[in-house]
Amino acid sequence: MIKPENIKPTYELNPDWTEWLMGWPIGWTNLNPLSAEDFIKWFEMVLSGIWWDKDPANEGTLSRVTENKINRSRRIKALGNGQVPFCVVAATINLEKVKK
Repeated sequence: MIKPENIKPTYELNPDWTEWLMGWPIGWTNLNPLSAEDFIKWFEMVLSGIWWDKDPANEGTLSRVTENKINRSRRIKALGNGQVPFCVVAATINLEKVKK
């Protein structure tokens, strides 16, 4: 018989960390509104080119995996169906060059 104390928690990919990895603000796919302060912080880090300088998982501020299952699979699907913003910008710039 399996006893509750013998059941180990299962961990799955953390959508918050996936957002960071893809270049979106952390919390972008969360159902709670993203604060203006968090959006501005993300925007400034992106513009200054430091968004990926420090992995929040290595800093201990965000885990790569989570036990939280609330809307996790939907958030991961939304991220998987999205575009990495930096790739869109690069593609647009290159297409504009070809156009000229």
